[in-house]
Amino acid sequence: MTEKLLRFVRLPTAEKRCFCRAVGLLVYYRLALLVIPLQRLLRDRTRQPAATATAADLDAGRLARLIRAAATVVPGTTCLANSLAGQRLFASYGYPAKIHVGVAKDRQDGFQAHAWLTLAGEIVVGQLPDMEKYRELPDLDTIRTP
Repeated sequence: MTEKLLRFVRLPTAEKRCFCRAVGLLVYYRLALLVIPLQRLLRDRTRQPAATATAADLDAGRLARLIRAAATVVPGTTCLANSLAGQRLFASYGYPAKIHVGVAKDRQDGFQAHAWLTLAGEIVVGQLPDMEKYRELPDLDTIRTP
């Protein structure tokens, strides 16, 4: 067996279920970002179902690690797809994670954008070594969508 598959097999059942859900959400958002307008995705994410699991099932740190691991098996995932999927997964466990988007522009790399997810002010998904270069855009929750 490959190392990744062996690690998956050794996970407790609750973590296997969470990992599979994370993969499914990443696939959904990866494809949705190609065909659904971002405004609609942002509007729809505010209509998430109530928590289906409890924080006692998996702590926030473990959820974040499972999301990051799931992103390694879904080709072409972006930071925005990771953040959208992560927010939905965190919400299903009762955690109020928040999406942030920032932009940076410099002579060497040109214009760049990055999305990340925070919980209680700490980055849980999307941490980069050069986060300070990104200027955060207005809160996505305050943007009015038609």
